[in-house]
Amino acid sequence: MLDAIYYLSFTKSAIGSQDRLAIQHDMPSFTIHGTYSECVLAIQFQKGKTKTLKIDGKEPDKLSDVIGKVPLVIVLPDDTAMIKEGSEERRKFFDGALSQFDREYLQNLLSYNKILKQRNSLLKQNDGRALNYKLIETYDDQLIPLAVQISKRRQELKELFLPFLKKNYAELHEAGEIPDLNFKTQVNEGFESMFRNNFQRDQIMQRTLLGSHKDDFEFVLDGELIKKFGSQGQQKTFI
Repeated sequence: MLDAIYYLSFTKSAIGSQDRLAIQHDMPSFTIHGTYSECVLAIQFQKGKTKTLKIDGKEPDKLSDVIGKVPLVIVLPDDTAMIKEGSEERRKFFDGALSQFDREYLQNLLSYNKILKQRNSLLKQNDGRALNYKLIETYDDQLIPLAVQISKRRQELKELFLPFLKKNYAELHEAGEIPDLNFKTQVNEGFESMFRNNFQRDQIMQRTLLGSHKDDFEFVLDGELIKKFGSQGQQKTFI
């Protein structure tokens, strides 16, 4: 039931990466309807066909148009992976929060990820064939300003979010521990020059080594990284 509600807000499952895994055994499809005070949402998925979404009975231009219609956060037992795993898990959480109330951020993020994928695909062709440097330059001209906007917005969210984290942690835990967040990014003053000068390394590694896709949020408790020093109880309380 919780995953169905999540599905309506994000057009994807919170616990499975593939839509077909959400279909009941021996069934060809699934349909979810949700009636909210803000709108009525419906999603249908059938094996071998495109997923369809309707908002108040009408199909939007794209699936991402539903994000933010019914904002929500889901908490699951496996969420401590946000602490234990790599930076992608933490970015995903904060990106999900930001995208629900900042449409411009969502569009910037979608554009950035698309261009990054294209640039990396081009860099992987560096196997003796001549690279299309003009195309790389075109990607860079789009990627750099998007990275600046995305990382700046993440930093702003961290500042906005931190007081709520501290307040709620204090209500859950009376031992006086102080939670904190550090935002780590390569996208700062001088990023454009650093990014363009790193092209040779990108060529060698066949991927883009600098940018917003390397941003990270460090979870801290009493001045120490909770990933290294926090107990299971502390980690679950932090989440």
